[in-house]
Amino acid sequence: MTPAHPILPFIHQARGAGLKVTDLRLKDRGAILADGYSADFTDGKIHHITAPNGAGKSSLLACLAGLLKPDSGSIAVQGLADKKAALISWLPPDDDFTMPQCAIDVVLAGRWRFHLGRPTQADQGIAMQCLDALGIGDLHNKASTELSSGQKRRVNLARVIAQDAAIILLDEPFRGLDANARHSCREVIVVLADRGRTIIVADPLPPE
Repeated sequence: MTPAHPILPFIHQARGAGLKVTDLRLKDRGAILADGYSADFTDGKIHHITAPNGAGKSSLLACLAGLLKPDSGSIAVQGLADKKAALISWLPPDDDFTMPQCAIDVVLAGRWRFHLGRPTQADQGIAMQCLDALGIGDLHNKASTELSSGQKRRVNLARVIAQDAAIILLDEPFRGLDANARHSCREVIVVLADRGRTIIVADPLPPE
């Protein structure tokens, strides 16, 4: 087995899984967001979807996550036979948490498929690994209502990482982050891709 990366030691090399999109047509309130869209999102790579705000990037990612149904076309998970919820993790465009929670509890929610509501000490340690990797380990006991918008973004990204999914969909992961925070996030995303994850990033700006 390939040694774990020192940044996120719980992330090990994984068998690849990808998404194949064929002739996708997607509408929202009468507006056509995608028509005949096809793409091969392969494992071990960072794929960028760039378009202006309002062009439908968030709707496309939600569709890839299985939260929106396309009008036609197909989306197929390839390379790994497992439950879709275990395969795909999604960072939504907004970070409004449904209830006040401390940061580590938000991250532990991403571990639900492992602990089923009873997080172990190992789950706690993994949650801290995710927060530390993004430079916010010191905020683990801070209430979500006390976090800045950039801190909330990173807590939500830590939740996504903690799920340890094969396919990771990130909707504007760098929004509201300063240069140091963006660097930490990019480093983590590269580690995930190097470990065989399929990363799909939607952003209104071209990648740096």
